[in-house]
Amino acid sequence: MKILTMLTVGSPRLSAFLVCGVTLFGIIFFSDFAEANEPTVFSLTQQGWEIVFHSERRESYPGEPPYEALERVVLVTEYHLENAGQKMVCFLSYDSQKDRQSETCAVQ
Repeated sequence: MKILTMLTVGSPRLSAFLVCGVTLFGIIFFSDFAEANEPTVFSLTQQGWEIVFHSERRESYPGEPPYEALERVVLVTEYHLENAGQKMVCFLSYDSQKDRQSETCAVQ
């Protein structure tokens, strides 16, 4: 009851905290929701697609500022999938400097 009173009467800090928390939750939830529509290797295999080929390669690039002296490594895995005569190619990549993983799939 005390919390409810604080929310309705309002402490400026608590109100700001709640607004920030709800906003952050919305950003995280909806960004994941938007990406959920994109096909992934996992979702395709769950739908019956079969991996017929895959390869891995390591690409090296110069570092981006302010880390020009460091090697930037991008690991790329390529998947070819088939299902009922359809073909799909997916690329998974991991960028060591940005610490980001991305996945894209396209009909071939």
